Amino acid sequence: MIRTFLGSFFNKLFILSFVFIFSSSVSNADPLPTPTFSEKFLDSIISEVSKSLQFSNLINPTPESAAAEKAKFFEAKARGESYDPQFQYLPLPAGIDEKIHELVEAPAPTGAYSNLLNETRQELLLKYQLLKARGTPEFSALSKQLVPLPENSLLEQAQNVLKNYPLADEPLDVSPAQMKLELQKGLKEFGLNEWKVVFSRNMSARASVLPMSKEVKINPDAKFSTQDITRMVQHEVGVHAVRASYGTEMPLKIFNSGVSDYLTTEEGAAAYNETQHNVFSGLNLFAKRALAGDWASQMPFSQVFSKLKGLGVDDEMAYSIAQRAKRGLTDTNQPGGFTKDVCYLRGYLKVKNFLEQNGKWEDLLHYGKTKVSDIENLKKYDAPMNLVAEKEQLAKASADSVGDETSLPVAPKEQLAKASADSAGDETSLAVAPKEQKARTPSDAEGDKTPFPVSSKLSQVKSFASQGWNSAKDTLNSQLSVKSIGLSVGMAVGTELVRQVASGEKISLAKAEKVVASAEFLGGIAGSVVGAAAGAGVAPLLRGIPYVGGFLAALAPVIGGTAGYAFGATTSGDAKNGAFFGTALKDGFRKMDWVSVTGQSVGSLLGSVVGSFFGPVGAVAVGIAGGYVGDLVARKIASFCSSDQKDYIYPESVISTDTINDANASFSFQLPSAIEGSPGSRIRVRVKSLSRNPFADTP
Repeated sequence: MIRTFLGSFFNKLFILSFVFIFSSSVSNADPLPTPTFSEKFLDSIISEVSKSLQFSNLINPTPESAAAEKAKFFEAKARGESYDPQFQYLPLPAGIDEKIHELVEAPAPTGAYSNLLNETRQELLLKYQLLKARGTPEFSALSKQLVPLPENSLLEQAQNVLKNYPLADEPLDVSPAQMKLELQKGLKEFGLNEWKVVFSRNMSARASVLPMSKEVKINPDAKFSTQDITRMVQHEVGVHAVRASYGTEMPLKIFNSGVSDYLTTEEGAAAYNETQHNVFSGLNLFAKRALAGDWASQMPFSQVFSKLKGLGVDDEMAYSIAQRAKRGLTDTNQPGGFTKDVCYLRGYLKVKNFLEQNGKWEDLLHYGKTKVSDIENLKKYDAPMNLVAEKEQLAKASADSVGDETSLPVAPKEQLAKASADSAGDETSLAVAPKEQKARTPSDAEGDKTPFPVSSKLSQVKSFASQGWNSAKDTLNSQLSVKSIGLSVGMAVGTELVRQVASGEKISLAKAEKVVASAEFLGGIAGSVVGAAAGAGVAPLLRGIPYVGGFLAALAPVIGGTAGYAFGATTSGDAKNGAFFGTALKDGFRKMDWVSVTGQSVGSLLGSVVGSFFGPVGAVAVGIAGGYVGDLVARKIASFCSSDQKDYIYPESVISTDTINDANASFSFQLPSAIEGSPGSRIRVRVKSLSRNPFADTP
């Protein structure tokens, strides 16, 4: 009796283990508030518009224009003449106006993240206006709304940095190909194995990060020094890529792509991280960029270049800094430009001030691409618990790399502290429309009051369809990874060996291997993957249900995976035994035990929530145990509710067990006389040798 129970227990344990592993990637508990229907809707639109807008690419001159104008500039310089480049830009992407209209039409969200979403929407609309204004006098004014010009205290601090940290002369003998290898090595060291390094000429910087595509870009025409290797790894990977990776674990996509004004904290943290590795060339560069941003607002390109040369900057670097400061203009003879580069030094001071006020470096990373002022609000909740092992490695690597936060030898220390405090106090944020007020559009700003003919409800339907499709794709990619399948196969073999020991059988590895080679197991894999993906696909719609939407959205992939496994295993077993495929499908649906499926799903979800307090291992272990308990409880409840159901016990000799040689064999036996002539009675048969069937008790 005990052996029978243990055999059944480990059989179910295997099923629960498999389904939990394959559905856990989409059902992990998140202690941060669950976004509301309206928040998820707006977040999805922001993400789509942000991708389509291609701001980082389109703010720069075309590669052809940039190269041609640079050649003209230096040809004129060689003749002793001055020349101000005339830049050309790519047009806005096709269809972007319609997407912007959809962004404007989206209703104001309600919930814990509503302010962040409203601010991010406003900033995205401002970026759209900025791109439309390239080459016009309005561009510079809009740029100053996005990133304000440097305040006097910041300009003073920039001069102090140049005085105390002069740029060391270093040969630029590191090729782009070598830098690519070093960055790839850095990604592996930080556990970012899904990221890649690519070459791209359509950029003004030497390197940059694209969070949504998980790419670190390198300009193949750039030149690097040996010290740049450390700087680029700690800047691009140790902060930009790490924060983006943590952002994917947060409840909304904006934490991965960037909330409003995140860039100041982002670049400030990257600059700070460099200095913790005794690399001050970046800080020196950021000081020059801050000064150039101020000069660009008053002078033509050629004069900004000359001012930089007066600081001892070489021709290539002076041209690069000047181009960054004057991009967005067509005629760079005009005053104005793009003020983004001011945020590097400003952000460094804000981050340093945050850390000196007992802020934690880990908090700058854990909440994704947020700004310093967002952290305290997010810290009202526990840090995200569903970070996988690779993400925990990120925090440890970054925290170790930062070291002693108080040891930065920036001089003079008193002036830096003062500038930091001044900078923090002068922080300027974008004006955000009241929550009940509809976001204003570019045409509204120009006096055009014509409403956009876009259906809000149709937009919502399209948005949910897009969210569902993306969730389903992400789930399929996660579950079909070598790691997930390998873990499931290993769990299957291990559980079968334990079952053999618990049942008193002779240990047989060959028998365990047959389990994973069986049609039932392979069908169960396919069914669980498809079921979990289907559940993830409907999760965005369920999430919008008041009060219980978050729980139902988390439960959907688990139920899908559990039901999918049972259906896939049964159908594959029937098909293997010669049943017509259509008949096997019908039989799979007919035999589905929804009581058990629901009990296992709810139990494993609640178990994973409790277990997550003990880390990833705890979430898996307690989730599996919760699934088993949930199955037992659900069966007891169903049995209690079915008052007309009776159990009949009869000798096992009624069935000839010698005729049962696999999990789906058919057999016949004489009904006990006690239930003859009782239509609708349920016969439950226990077959001891049924070790591979999803359920030991077959109705």
